[in-house]
Amino acid sequence: MCLLAFLALLAATGCQPDRRSGAVSDTRRLAVVSPAAAEMLELLELTDQIVAIGETEYWPESLVDLPSVGRFDAPNSERLIELRVDWLVTTSSRAADDRLRHLESLGVEVLALKTDTFDGVLSSIEQLGARFDREEQAARVVDRIRRDLADISDRTRDLPRPSTLIVVGREPLFVAGPGSHMDEVLKIAGGRNVIEDEGSPYRQFSLEEVLARKPEIILDTTGGAGSWSAFDFLPAVRDGRVYAIDPALVAIPGVRLAEMSLYVAHRVHPNRFEAGDVD
Repeated sequence: MCLLAFLALLAATGCQPDRRSGAVSDTRRLAVVSPAAAEMLELLELTDQIVAIGETEYWPESLVDLPSVGRFDAPNSERLIELRVDWLVTTSSRAADDRLRHLESLGVEVLALKTDTFDGVLSSIEQLGARFDREEQAARVVDRIRRDLADISDRTRDLPRPSTLIVVGREPLFVAGPGSHMDEVLKIAGGRNVIEDEGSPYRQFSLEEVLARKPEIILDTTGGAGSWSAFDFLPAVRDGRVYAIDPALVAIPGVRLAEMSLYVAHRVHPNRFEAGDVD
């Protein structure tokens, strides 16, 4: 799985704003081009108002048969107008700024969410709730996620923190670092990022750097976990702690943050987290 594919997972009529509350009426046609936002809208019981999705993988089952309006960073304006979409829900992307401004000039309202961190995810849920008259549901969802994350964090607080490499791209090798949601998931799960001293959420990493840092655990989302077997002097390989991670379970930084953290915690601390509870 290439880095671009992984990051891509991390992505007008009848709808009048209520000028007093900032919310909108129940008559609206939504397009969502971000799987993370789609999962939020599903939990807020808004999927019946979604008429189109984006061009990527891992949509809620209720949406997979809807027409596509293109990539999150290049939504198709003609298709959006043809489908009479009045709200486009997406994720923040500088690459899409010009296209989104053009859509707004055509009368399509754009809601660009910042979902690349835990705080951004929780704020996005609240933002959707406020915009689409689902404040109470959003508050309940956010409260549940906070409680679940706090519970996992409590369970791992006093455990050893093995050094862990999170592989998100191959050829060239890319890893998740501080500032990424995967780094936050790892911390909650009781691990320590082997590149915690680096300042980039995702960066290219050389094999020589991996060998020098000697990770105790490798979490590989690329489908290439078996390729590490040649490096049996690495602690992770020697101890059988190289794990193939399903990107569908960890790549979307949305409402499943607690589930992601449990999934990773079972790999980092298998004696403390039962497999049946997290997979």
